[in-house]
Amino acid sequence: MCGSSVPLWKQKSGCGDQPVIWDYHVILLQASLESDTQVYDLDSELSFPCSLELYASQALRSDHSLRPMYHRKFRVIPAEIFLMNFASDRSHMRNPDGTWKMPPPPYPPIRTAESQMNLETFINMNPPSFPVGTTAPPVMCRYAQEAEVYRFDGSVLLS
Repeated sequence: MCGSSVPLWKQKSGCGDQPVIWDYHVILLQASLESDTQVYDLDSELSFPCSLELYASQALRSDHSLRPMYHRKFRVIPAEIFLMNFASDRSHMRNPDGTWKMPPPPYPPIRTAESQMNLETFINMNPPSFPVGTTAPPVMCRYAQEAEVYRFDGSVLLS
């Protein structure tokens, strides 16, 4: 999910029934023909994993009651592409003076052999226009041209 303001409910850093506003958020969906789709969200207060139905109703909720500036978009990225190519040096988590906006996760920044920072490649909702100064692996360029961006209406993803 991406945008400059991504509201999600039932987040560990939330306060009561107020949403947490993320600059972007990553979740894992595990689809199966034998059972309900499961959502893995490391920041959620919901069970880990939880059903997509529960996550949609409790954490995502509907855009209908949100101001347009908070309407979310979703990019579905195959796990293999994400795991092999995603890199973030966490620079987006720092203030201009270099201090942290919020404490970073306890694990080291995620890097690949090709990149230390390509976050914008993954959260860009208008692919394949990649930002100046970043490099996208060829597989990401091909993927971005074919990727679909979705909106959530409260019960189903719409392309």
